[in-house]
Amino acid sequence: MIKNVFNQDKTRREAGQVSIVTVVIFILLFSIVVVSFTRIMVASSHETTSDELRASALAAAESGVEDAKRILSYCSANPTASGCDSNGIESANQNCNTLLGNGNLMSAVGLSSKTTTISGTGTPQVQVGNGQQYYQCMMINMQTTDYVGNLTAGGPSAIIPLNSFKGSTGNDNITTVKIEWHNASLGDGTANLVGGTDFPSMSQWVGGNNNKPAVLRVELVWIKDNSFDLNTVITSTSVNNGVRAFTVRPSSSGSVGSVTLQNNSTNYVASTTPNTMTPVPLITTLCTPSNDYACSFTIADNNNLTTSARIFYLRIQALYNSTNYRVTAYNNQGQMYVDGLQPSVDVTGRAVDSFQRIRARVQPTNTTGNPLDWYPEYAIDSGGKVCKQLSVGTTGTDSCVYN
Repeated sequence: MIKNVFNQDKTRREAGQVSIVTVVIFILLFSIVVVSFTRIMVASSHETTSDELRASALAAAESGVEDAKRILSYCSANPTASGCDSNGIESANQNCNTLLGNGNLMSAVGLSSKTTTISGTGTPQVQVGNGQQYYQCMMINMQTTDYVGNLTAGGPSAIIPLNSFKGSTGNDNITTVKIEWHNASLGDGTANLVGGTDFPSMSQWVGGNNNKPAVLRVELVWIKDNSFDLNTVITSTSVNNGVRAFTVRPSSSGSVGSVTLQNNSTNYVASTTPNTMTPVPLITTLCTPSNDYACSFTIADNNNLTTSARIFYLRIQALYNSTNYRVTAYNNQGQMYVDGLQPSVDVTGRAVDSFQRIRARVQPTNTTGNPLDWYPEYAIDSGGKVCKQLSVGTTGTDSCVYN
């Protein structure tokens, strides 16, 4: 009997030990779960805060870009004002203090009341709103290495004054213009190419995968001399003699497309006989999806596309698909730069300890005498017939027959 009681006590003690161990294990497991959950919550809260700060800093930088437009507009109307001259936006040696640190310029554009300096550094910054949002280190570069933009399929064209391209050695005569388009990193997608040298049909180009590069309509228009004004009489002959037009079809085969204007009086001029042009203005160009811009095309003239007495314009229109594009120009010394046509803005936004930097291209459109403000897309644009058989008397008579 004594032995049985001893065994029962031993069993109860062992059961109690197992219960204690089980409880300890569960406590440890719950502790791990609680600690992990707490870490996740803290990390999530920190990430949310960081996202909010980054978004706030980006908004501040965007505000800086908008204020840069105000500075450009002011300086366009007051080119000799302090901060607008060769020591300001035209300076090639700008730093973070050049523009925002110019008190006269900040007062002129209404930003002086919002401009402060970063404690301990003396670097100027502009407050955005009432919180801890600022932008700083604004730089405006009036001279860029290229002209960039995007085109909507069948939409408005881009018209670029080629005389805005300048040479670094004072030689402003362009010998070659290069047009590149379809950039995957800018949203055009990886180029989906097909072979062929003919003008593609709508179903072939737009149906299915829409990453086919745009077909480009390219026109080179020049005015014979720089004395041209709106009172100059323009005839069909002068228009034909002053325009060169090409349709560029992307392809997966062949070679990179190019045109050399051998004779400015006849080469690629519209023929007076319908459907006959020599040479044929449909050009195939090889596109390479791995390049920054998949497709490219060049126009060259050994006699110089531009001179001091010849004003040139380049017109580009996208057919079938929308696209991003870039235009660069070259002379005998190498690549040229664009002067004042599409300034580059570099600005950094800050929210507490988060920073976001933006580099953007802006194109002034509200400046006096800006050559990009008055271009008409077409004088007449119609998908059908245009009839001019009209009689005018006491009452107008429409003699047109409409089918």
